[in-house]
Amino acid sequence: MKDTLRWVLVLPAAVGAYLGGFLVSFLVLLWIGSGWFNAGIWITAVTNAAVCPVCFMLAGTATAPRFKLQTGIVLAIIHAVAISVLTSIQPFTREPQPVWWNILVAVIGVCATVAVVFRFRFDETESRTRDLAEVKKHSLN
Repeated sequence: MKDTLRWVLVLPAAVGAYLGGFLVSFLVLLWIGSGWFNAGIWITAVTNAAVCPVCFMLAGTATAPRFKLQTGIVLAIIHAVAISVLTSIQPFTREPQPVWWNILVAVIGVCATVAVVFRFRFDETESRTRDLAEVKKHSLN
């Protein structure tokens, strides 16, 4: 039952962490200054594009009871699809951003999720190598 509940909570935890990262980024923006041509908003937007997806990935994979790498890959795909849809809808809003900016923010977000997946892959490979070394050590004794 506990594992089932954790699997059900993977996506809500990931989305909650994404929103939490956005809230922190927004508060930093308010602290720096909120003028559109102020450098603070651009720095915050780029940081937000990387921090929110990383929060999304880390919370989702931390909630998953096992298969962390596979969960990270699925979350990265969900994020890439969501950011693609939002990037394609954004030009039709009342105050659209330049296309290059939307693409830059999307690429930063996708790169952040891919970096987290590679980190999980590295951790998993290192863990397996360590486990094999221990088995080999115990079999020699």
